[in-house]
Amino acid sequence: MPRVFRVRFSKNARSVDPNLHVDAASHQAFISAHIHRKSRPPLWRLETPEFRKKTTVPAPSSSLAVDANLLQWWLDSTCKLFVLDPHSNPLSFPIVEHLAISPALRFAIESFSAGHKGLWGPNSRVEFLEKRGLALSLCRAELASKAVPLETVFFTVLLVGVTTPFMGNIDDYGKEHLIGARAITGLLLQQDESERSSKIGQILAYYTWWDMACSFCIDPQELPPLSTSKVLSIIGRETQPLPSRFAGCMVEIYHLLGLLLRYCMHVLRGGVRDAEHEKTLERALSDWNPMRVLDEDVIFAEAFQKHGLIIFHRVCHMRSADFDEGAGPSTALTTQIRQYAITILSTVLNCQIGTPFWNNLTIPLLTAGAELTMDDQALRENVRQALSSVRFQCQTITLMRAQNLLEEIWSVRDRGIKISYLELMLLKGWNFSLV
Repeated sequence: MPRVFRVRFSKNARSVDPNLHVDAASHQAFISAHIHRKSRPPLWRLETPEFRKKTTVPAPSSSLAVDANLLQWWLDSTCKLFVLDPHSNPLSFPIVEHLAISPALRFAIESFSAGHKGLWGPNSRVEFLEKRGLALSLCRAELASKAVPLETVFFTVLLVGVTTPFMGNIDDYGKEHLIGARAITGLLLQQDESERSSKIGQILAYYTWWDMACSFCIDPQELPPLSTSKVLSIIGRETQPLPSRFAGCMVEIYHLLGLLLRYCMHVLRGGVRDAEHEKTLERALSDWNPMRVLDEDVIFAEAFQKHGLIIFHRVCHMRSADFDEGAGPSTALTTQIRQYAITILSTVLNCQIGTPFWNNLTIPLLTAGAELTMDDQALRENVRQALSSVRFQCQTITLMRAQNLLEEIWSVRDRGIKISYLELMLLKGWNFSLV
């Protein structure tokens, strides 16, 4: 069993005994080696589609004019894509304090807003790419100078990373930026509590969400998960609730789903299975409960929890039963998976469409929708309309790929072929994230 998968939850799935599990990925020597690995350039490179330069673009001056219109678009529209509650948004006005010290973050915001405002079309593409290039160049300079706090650099890397698919290759999910964010987060977690940033909760929320959404396509050996004990120590039950409702109740489940999806993709790619680890993951996922008590938070949390259980049973139970000669998945298991899917759909489809809360439920919606049969035509149409609504709201090109994947898995299943949408992604060579 690869070491990066090992994790030990306690029986109540809410804490970890650090004596039982020491994650090598959190070790300082590992982080240093990981950042400077020779197989990968140590610095982020300027990205321009179909264009390569050997010379380095000099870092632009921080005195370049601020585009007030794009910053206003960010505050009014774009930043709402990253939260559940627009009235509690750490990437809205609270982020303004970072702009004074980080021109890179400003250009990352302007780049994101330019693309989003122009619906990622040809007319906005030049401005999106130009400002993205400035953000990357300045980010390299800020990292080299060490004059900008790591938590500020993290948000620059996040915004540049999640917009990578809009560069033109939908299968490029921004791996190098996710690796950079992993290194930054790991360094922040290694800090003494007295020195640790007050924004570590927000950073963990965004990183674990991003990591979970990309876990379908990352190589666990190249991008290991964060230390479980470190993550849970930050969001421990004794701490105060996180102020942001983006993932305040979800850091633990996002981290757990990242572990689960890494393992499931490892199995689908022909890796060795670990029965003990599977039991640990299933128990932790089944027993998990959200921190918060708000109805919306419970709906959100349970949708992702059941999304994970569907994938786990599909990959680790039903698939193995299909390979056993003379055996097949039990009726009880098939019924359980369908019940998970119907529960997700019945709650998600009844939420108010078009809200930031709704738009962040795409991943469980895809997983649940994939379980619908040819007898569920009405529900299938509801899922189509729901995903189209999210596409209209978010202008995210990966959602078009997700819709195509859903239509194809329905067609394949209707012909009697037993396959999960993760297996279909692998067969088609698709490598996109669901950010």
